[in-house]
Amino acid sequence: MGYQVLAFKRLQCLSKTHKVAVLCFGSPSADASDIDAIAGLGASVHIVPSLWLWSLVGVVLAFPAYKTPLQCALYFSPLFKAKLQKIIKSARPDYIYCSTIRLMPYLARHKGEVILEMVDSMGLNFSRRLSNAGFFRKFIYWIEYLKVSRYERMLVELDHVKPFVVSELDRDFIGEQKVLVLPLGVDVAAKSGGGDRRHRKSIIFSGNMSYEPNVQAVLWFVENCWSDIRKSNSKLEFFICGANPSKKITDLASIPGIVVTGRVESIQNELIERAAAIAPMQSGSGMQFKILEAMSASTPVVATTLGRGVIKASDGVDIFIADSPEDFVDAVCTLLLDPELARSVGEAGCRYVEINHSWDAINTRFKEINNL
Repeated sequence: MGYQVLAFKRLQCLSKTHKVAVLCFGSPSADASDIDAIAGLGASVHIVPSLWLWSLVGVVLAFPAYKTPLQCALYFSPLFKAKLQKIIKSARPDYIYCSTIRLMPYLARHKGEVILEMVDSMGLNFSRRLSNAGFFRKFIYWIEYLKVSRYERMLVELDHVKPFVVSELDRDFIGEQKVLVLPLGVDVAAKSGGGDRRHRKSIIFSGNMSYEPNVQAVLWFVENCWSDIRKSNSKLEFFICGANPSKKITDLASIPGIVVTGRVESIQNELIERAAAIAPMQSGSGMQFKILEAMSASTPVVATTLGRGVIKASDGVDIFIADSPEDFVDAVCTLLLDPELARSVGEAGCRYVEINHSWDAINTRFKEINNL
């Protein structure tokens, strides 16, 4: 997910000049490779198990509460709180870096400076989910939208918190100019990696496949576009790549041509092997990391206007934008039937991210802003 990549890239940057301790939820066995990657940067890693029982307690306590969003309640853990307090007491950190607002209940009363990586506005995210939700979910989302929006505004007004988001749109929704904007970065794949996509008969959607906006996007595409695209491309395959696929997603594997991979070893390798990537987002917020990843691999992208969001890539040059099912089908088929156009769009997209989304430039700015 984008926020996990962002946190890791910040860690890479900070570990070069600072002694870093990382506290996170996880499993030493299931997350062994991620833990090794973090430890390889010289950081000390402290893992707290994520227990559903504590999450349930947190939700029960938070649901009637006026201020606490369920997004935060799900991460309720006395074990995490005790471990954090122990680390703060022993290490006396100059700064605490917090990834997303979900863990801020542990830091709202902390007296030292907190760098809060909000990534995007969860309030904006839930406001967009409302239109696609059924009655019961709409009720829950409305409550969460109110709570999250209030909570975000409260956090950014705290004197000891320095908040960051990835776009001006998210900052404006929160409504506080104190919020700083730094876009997502991306690692650009090797130029030789893209190869010739002329005979590649597959397209891809990538992302955390339990995240509802991703699920909605894939279901919209399958219900409205897939059969028409496959009529003229009978051997075409649609790869849905990402961890934790929901049942609605795994059920799609029964449809001819659809492959649900679950978590993959390298999303870059998957992107390089596909003729095109899609991002038919119908809800969500922030900057879509999946689009930047695909562009970095020189894979041409078809996205909705909401999917492109604040990414300033040019329609028809760096990316294709389509919102109706008919236009989305046309855009995907055009790329599949015109390999030279697909190559041109893919290469232009790659140049765009090289110029506008370099991690080195973004993290240098991050350190300058925070005097690190």
